[in-house]
Amino acid sequence: MGAKKLGEKLLAEKSNADLSYTLATIKTDVELNVTTDQLLLGESQKDQLIEYFARYEFKRWLNEVMNGADSITQTTEQPVKMNQYQATFTSSKFGGK
Repeated sequence: MGAKKLGEKLLAEKSNADLSYTLATIKTDVELNVTTDQLLLGESQKDQLIEYFARYEFKRWLNEVMNGADSITQTTEQPVKMNQYQATFTSSKFGGK
């Protein structure tokens, strides 16, 4: 693409760029009608899961629920391993010759 056409193409796609920016923005000031306690993982509601999975054609998940996968696997918190990294700007530090 030539430099002469670049400006034109950027201008032509400005609305798409603005839309992409809006869609990628994470809203943090949204009021929720639920408490944080209500968001915690609880017992699965098997009948409701079956209804939703069937309606939205989640066939694999529907089969799992129908074949006895009653509970969701509980996860445990794992400590985060902190690693130290260094930026390498020369080939000699990278192991080059």
